[in-house]
Amino acid sequence: MKRKRENVKHKHAHDRKKRKLWPWLPVGIPVLVALLLLGYVFMKPNKEADSQNNPAAKQSQTASQPSEEARPVEEGDEAGENANPQELDEPEQAPVAMNFDQLQAGNFASIQGIWENSQGDRLVISGNQMEISRINQELGSALVSGLSLNIPSLNNDQGEPQEIEVFGNSQPAYSRYLTPSQRKEGELALDGAVATAGFMVTFAKAGVVSNIDRQVSKASDSSRERIWVAVGQNIDSDMNDDVYYRD
Repeated sequence: MKRKRENVKHKHAHDRKKRKLWPWLPVGIPVLVALLLLGYVFMKPNKEADSQNNPAAKQSQTASQPSEEARPVEEGDEAGENANPQELDEPEQAPVAMNFDQLQAGNFASIQGIWENSQGDRLVISGNQMEISRINQELGSALVSGLSLNIPSLNNDQGEPQEIEVFGNSQPAYSRYLTPSQRKEGELALDGAVATAGFMVTFAKAGVVSNIDRQVSKASDSSRERIWVAVGQNIDSDMNDDVYYRD
């Protein structure tokens, strides 16, 4: 009986405690929520400040952002246009000096470009072809391909040298083939024939006084590379104005 009374007394005491706490519950819960919100608000700026002051955090943020330098250049981008290597000015290369070993083999790599004489006639040299705008007033233009000569005004309908009569004999109007001839140090000729006259393309290196210069009234500019093209009986003395210089 004594234990039963103690249990009843303990139960009544517990019920009194519950009745004392119950009125505070409606007020305590909102207060607790408000305290949690205030704590979050005050802690967030501190975290941001720590991340700004922390070098490791800064490095992490920088790594997560795309680099301006790594940004691909889009079409029309001013920086991309300025960096285009095709738009950069390239320095002009000096012409290659005449190479007689090549010229004797019909290789024109060392004389590429446009050459012109005082009369406005031109030699246009590209690859192993030399286009002669005018040999003389009578013959007109010609083409030298390596060591082969083509004069259209003297060709037949098949594009071959037409047959002409010379001293009672029939022969081609000109020789198709040119023969290399080293005249002197620094001077080379490609010799051919037109009817009974000679045909010649002569090359002279810069700094060389040509044999032609010794026989004409007006010497060429020996400080420059030169090419002569001529047809005639006395071929050297007829070449005053037939010297070509590279543009």
